[in-house]
Amino acid sequence: MLALAAPERFTATMSKEKRKGKIFIDWLMNQRGATSVLPYSARARQGAPVATPISWEELGQCDSAARFSIADAALLVDRAASAGLRGWGLADQTLPDVKPCRGTSRPSGRSDNWQNLKRVMADADGFGNS
Repeated sequence: MLALAAPERFTATMSKEKRKGKIFIDWLMNQRGATSVLPYSARARQGAPVATPISWEELGQCDSAARFSIADAALLVDRAASAGLRGWGLADQTLPDVKPCRGTSRPSGRSDNWQNLKRVMADADGFGNS
């Protein structure tokens, strides 16, 4: 929807050549079984870059997604405790009670995890309040 509403800013096209200068909406990551890189994970790339959260203020200064590497471990620990990143992984929200689509069901044993996740997210605070 974003790619249709504002094609000058967003794209759902995976080709790196066709998405230059646009925000890529990776719709393939929005399905059961999809995975993503967790914050502070080392990437399997030359130089072992680390997936690192950044503040909005830092965003304009970033010229590469490989800004930090595993060699920066001490710096990353200090940054994680900084005021600029306070609350980066929290959101003050309540998740809706989502019912499975007809003909599908949640995998067995996951309903407790789902309820716990909803409770944690509902109790979280501090996102954007610093």
